Amino acid sequence: GPPAHAHAGLVTPWREEARSCCGSSPAPPAARFRPRPSLRGLGWQVVDYLSAQGVLIVDVETHRLDESLGIARALVHPLASSYVEVLVYFRAPGHDAAAKRVQWSPAAGYVELDLAVD
Repeated sequence: GPPAHAHAGLVTPWREEARSCCGSSPAPPAARFRPRPSLRGLGWQVVDYLSAQGVLIVDVETHRLDESLGIARALVHPLASSYVEVLVYFRAPGHDAAAKRVQWSPAAGYVELDLAVD
């Protein structure tokens, strides 16, 4: 038969159930908002990014793989005060796998890693 909460054609909106079970007030906007990275520069573009727990992960497509450290600096510098760590993955256009990664954190600074598999 129909679910117990769907009697007489009345369905409780999921949104209402979620609000009542999880507290009524969301976190203040300042706690949730983190700035997004620039999406493009000379010879490169961000194809995807996500952030969680103060960490930003950025996927960059570029023909300028030899300049990944400089590109990472340009991406991270304006955002550094908002994140505890940033991981920037670089891949050539048309390739699925990243060829390089630059990791940034306040403690270690910029660390470049070559991911290319020959």
